[in-house]
Amino acid sequence: MANDITLELQRKIEALERKNKLLEEGLHQAERLRQMYDRTAQELKSSKSLLIRHSAELAESESRFREIFNTVNDAIFIHDAQTGRIVEVNQRMCEMYGITRDEALASGPDDLSAGTPPYSSAEASEKIRLARTEGTQIFEWQARARDGHLFWVEVSLRFALIGSQQRILAMVRDITERKQIELKLQESEERFRKAFQNSAIGMALVGLDGHWLKVNHSLCQIVGYSEPELLSKTFQDITHPDDLQTDLDFVAQLLAGERDHYQMEKRYFHKDGHIVWIRLSVSLIRDAQDNPIHFVSQIDDITEDKLVDEKIRQLNEELETKVRQRTRQLLDTQDELVRREKLAVLGQVAGSVGHELRNPLGVMNNAVFFLQTVLSDADETTREYLNIIKDEIAASERIVSDLLDSVRTKPSHPERLALAELMQQTLRKCSVPSSVVVKLDIPATLAPLRVDPLQIHQVLRNLISNGIEAMPEGGVLEISAIENNLGGTITVSVKDSGIGMTPEQLGKLFQPLFTTKARGVGLGLVVVKNLTEANGGKISVESEVGKGTLFTVTLPATEETGVSI
Repeated sequence: MANDITLELQRKIEALERKNKLLEEGLHQAERLRQMYDRTAQELKSSKSLLIRHSAELAESESRFREIFNTVNDAIFIHDAQTGRIVEVNQRMCEMYGITRDEALASGPDDLSAGTPPYSSAEASEKIRLARTEGTQIFEWQARARDGHLFWVEVSLRFALIGSQQRILAMVRDITERKQIELKLQESEERFRKAFQNSAIGMALVGLDGHWLKVNHSLCQIVGYSEPELLSKTFQDITHPDDLQTDLDFVAQLLAGERDHYQMEKRYFHKDGHIVWIRLSVSLIRDAQDNPIHFVSQIDDITEDKLVDEKIRQLNEELETKVRQRTRQLLDTQDELVRREKLAVLGQVAGSVGHELRNPLGVMNNAVFFLQTVLSDADETTREYLNIIKDEIAASERIVSDLLDSVRTKPSHPERLALAELMQQTLRKCSVPSSVVVKLDIPATLAPLRVDPLQIHQVLRNLISNGIEAMPEGGVLEISAIENNLGGTITVSVKDSGIGMTPEQLGKLFQPLFTTKARGVGLGLVVVKNLTEANGGKISVESEVGKGTLFTVTLPATEETGVSI
């Protein structure tokens, strides 16, 4: 029985210990809960403070956003992406469209656009769709204010999720002033285009490499190419080679900033190959950074003016030639009048002087002959002086004869004679010094001459004497003749290697009383010319100072060949 009580008591003690243990655990749990509560309370207190601070910051941020939203210079409004209705606007939006915030929130795309394509709600819907699928859309739009006036805006649309709401954010900038400037610029460009195309002169824009960039109708007409043909070429392709380098030099000066523009006359090749004269004016166009862009060229066709100028130049040259010819004719006429006047004076002198001189000369010649006869055994000095007197008398007689022949040439009495024989007779009567070598080339087969023997003998003698006198230091006298079968004439040439004559002397050579000799009266060549022409011939002369003189006498020949006199 006692054991049972002990066991029961032991069980109660164990149960009590378990209850104590549970109580201790409960106390420990309560302590942990209390500590957790304290921590939670502290965290709640901290969170509340943080929430209060964040709420204040959010309010401040929203205030700043609202301030920026309403004071920004661009209009801002937010669309509902589903309905298209405006859900928020800023103050600038209301000012730009002339409406209140409430009116703006009650508006749709049609209320804010011009109402005509492409500024209708359909277009607005398409822009919103693109903003959602392809990203930000920027475009120009013609808007309508509440009072009805239209103005231009630049719109930037961007799709965004605000919370769970799909929104379209729109920023609108008034570009009416810029658009007006652009429209004026377009009008100006259109006026320029019309002026460019309708200009009466050629106009072109030329690239820095010389390619035609833009040409007008007038230029195409000037050079004969169509616009596509010309745009495939450079200005170098159609420029005349003689003008190209000058053109390129001017271009280089423009590019180097050495000049603002240049003008020149140059030649283009027309499409059909003929030359086109143009007056070119070129300016260089630069961009805002002063970099060269292209050239502006004005091309005026002056071909007709050039032809007129060339015709005037030709007429002036012809007129000058005629004036020179007429002047020369007048001078020749004047010289002829002077010559005739001289001849008239000579004629008056010759009639009296010839008679007065020939008789004394004849007496002196007879006296010399008598003295030579009676003084046949005289010493050498006496005979030499008698010969000198005789030669001087002969020279005086020739002067008298030339004087008479120069003013009254006797009619010729042509005969058929051989030139070779006549030349030999003439040479025998000429005094040829040993320092002069005579080269004779007279073919024996020449046709006979048809001339007066005495007159042509005097012509040849005067020419030979002149040639010898032109070589005081000696030289070569070449005498030759050729037959001109077609002309029926024979040309006799007498060429010396003497001192020659100047062009001025040649011009006066056949004038009476002109001479290049230290001694002489200037009648020998006048007689030569008169006697040659009296026999149907002509005479010419060529000379160069220091290289001698060539006289050429052309005389008529008979039709038969042979040698006879």
